[in-house]
Amino acid sequence: MRGADTTLDKSLLLMLRPIARFWIRRGEKLQRFIDLLKVALVEAAVEEIQKRGEKVSVSRIYAVCGVHRKDAAKIHNDTVAPQTQPDIITRVVGFWAQNESYRTADGKPRVLQYEQFEELVSNISRSVGPRAILFELQRTGAVQLGRAGYKLVYTNLRHTEFFDRSMNLVARNVDSMMQAADENMNNSHSIPNVFVRTEFDNVFLDDVPKIRQWLEREGKKFHSRAREFVGQFDADICPAEGRTAGAKVAISSFSTTSDTA
Repeated sequence: MRGADTTLDKSLLLMLRPIARFWIRRGEKLQRFIDLLKVALVEAAVEEIQKRGEKVSVSRIYAVCGVHRKDAAKIHNDTVAPQTQPDIITRVVGFWAQNESYRTADGKPRVLQYEQFEELVSNISRSVGPRAILFELQRTGAVQLGRAGYKLVYTNLRHTEFFDRSMNLVARNVDSMMQAADENMNNSHSIPNVFVRTEFDNVFLDDVPKIRQWLEREGKKFHSRAREFVGQFDADICPAEGRTAGAKVAISSFSTTSDTA
């Protein structure tokens, strides 16, 4: 077996390691990983063939990605196109939790009356009714109705009810990050994608909680400003007749800190 002896091999190995750790921690095994990898390779091959304007066939899929023809045929015939649109529920929750207009003085999500929730949803999209969104939020336990109004419940957001949405967000972030890097390396745009990393490796351990709080606070502020700015140019929020829309803008942020020496 050839070792990781090229830059591409080494880079791919670095990317696969956290995925392997995630996979093993959940008790999954190699064969299921291989089966899913075949699906991903076939889907990617189909995308590339379609971009070239060529007809998709099992032979072409095999030539592009190397997945055996029998497996490629089954996967191609069974595969349903994945949902790539951001989850409206997740967007509403994020806006409610992070936008200053919907937070109290101490930074907690405000309890809202229905009219206020309706206004909040209109900042995200006008194509989905607020009642349907509110129903789903209450169904999953993310929102509770009390005497004062509708309350966003954080504890439920961080547990199993939102596991699927959390993993969907991870997947979309990884996809966007790879796209941004690929476009930058290929000089696809005159203005490159933002691709920045700041790292320190000798921070005082007792200062880590303070740093976590600062990163969370400032990260929310940044995304709030980004939503307000880019939202001005989004056709769902600010419709404009005669103008063509459909461009995508994705902005992701995350931080990680290790408090062990």
